[in-house]
Amino acid sequence: MTDDMVIIKTFGNETEAEIAKSHLESEGITAMITIKDVGGMLPSLQQSEGVQLLVEKKDAKRALEIIENK
Repeated sequence: MTDDMVIIKTFGNETEAEIAKSHLESEGITAMITIKDVGGMLPSLQQSEGVQLLVEKKDAKRALEIIENK
C-alpha cells in the first residue's frame, strides 16, 4: 500500500470487494484490496476484520459515489 491510498469501504467478504473494485476500474479508477486473513490460512478473519477497498486519495470522493450508486 502506498501513502497516497486510502480505505474507502470495508466489505464482509472478498467477492463483494472484488465486484466493487471492478466497477471502479471500469470507470478508470485504480483500486486495490487488502485482506487480513493470514495469507488465506484463516479465511474466517475476512468476516471479523473485513476486506478493505483502497483507492488513491485524489479519487476517493468519486470512487465512493460510484460504489454507492451501484
